[in-house]
Amino acid sequence: MTITFKLKGVGNLSKKLEKYTKLASEETKRTLFMEAEGIMAESKEKFVPVMTGALRGSGFVEPPKVQGGNMSVTLGYGGPAAPYAVVVHENPRAGKTGGRSPGGVVYKNFSRVGQWKYLEIPFKKHAKKVGPKIAANIKNATRGLKR
Repeated sequence: MTITFKLKGVGNLSKKLEKYTKLASEETKRTLFMEAEGIMAESKEKFVPVMTGALRGSGFVEPPKVQGGNMSVTLGYGGPAAPYAVVVHENPRAGKTGGRSPGGVVYKNFSRVGQWKYLEIPFKKHAKKVGPKIAANIKNATRGLKR
């Protein structure tokens, strides 16, 4: 016994899938970038220690990159401030010294605002929301596609 199936419209389905894939990819890039910008803005406004403003001014968000099946957005603090950025990020006293060393030595210059983990804290806060936002934005962007 032989059963034969004939599938019509495969070419049309393929075009629709390509269109959907392109829209989904563009929406994912847009959403990732917007979320990274939001993380950086929150980091600069609420968390990064500021003494001269050089560290805060070194904050950056790069456009999304696609390699193979992976998409990424890089954000951070750096440039000439990179070595300082790492030390301050991992120092529990950052922004909280009150102008004195642990031994009581008075600092000439010190940050009166901010704290350590100034990028990690807002990143962790936003990370759980990124996937659902991407899904919702893809759904909205593809809503107009004919089924």
